[in-house]
Amino acid sequence: GGVGGRAPDVEMWHNAPMSSTADLSEATLRELYELRNVVDELIEEGMVKRWSVSECLGAILPKVTETLGVAGGFVETYGEDLNLHLFASGTGDRPLAIPGKTDVWARTTEEKRERVNAKHDQSLVVAQHLDVAGEWFGRAGLVGAPDADPARLAEALNAVCEVLDNYLYSIKAMREKHVIMMQL
Repeated sequence: GGVGGRAPDVEMWHNAPMSSTADLSEATLRELYELRNVVDELIEEGMVKRWSVSECLGAILPKVTETLGVAGGFVETYGEDLNLHLFASGTGDRPLAIPGKTDVWARTTEEKRERVNAKHDQSLVVAQHLDVAGEWFGRAGLVGAPDADPARLAEALNAVCEVLDNYLYSIKAMREKHVIMMQL
């Protein structure tokens, strides 16, 4: 833990575009810190075990949805083949349904890069674009209950995306290096 029972390394949140640390409760900061750690540890495990993007996101998404208590999560990003792929995790054995998917995709394009907070009859969808070193690299989102706290889910999604950005950048760089080496 940190000093005086406060979450350690709280300063890392000062760049979060959704809100400032002053707007977040200590419990929320702890939850975000723990979530970032869980995702970071899974990424590290995946790198050590040389998991593919699919395997890595296949481990991360269920853990994120379980931790946040949401119906599901999704990431559409580039795989090792540099093509866009949708990775999703829902509850149970059913594939994740993304309510308003067409709208979510339209609002999180490279051109728009919006943050989505869309309430539907049976769910709440929060989504945002993935930004890897300033370059659009896909989108990610969470599907929660209609009465879920949209600010909490948006903050959690942003925290996950920040950790994923670094991982995806390393994948992108490794893949580009491989392509160049194969051309030589």
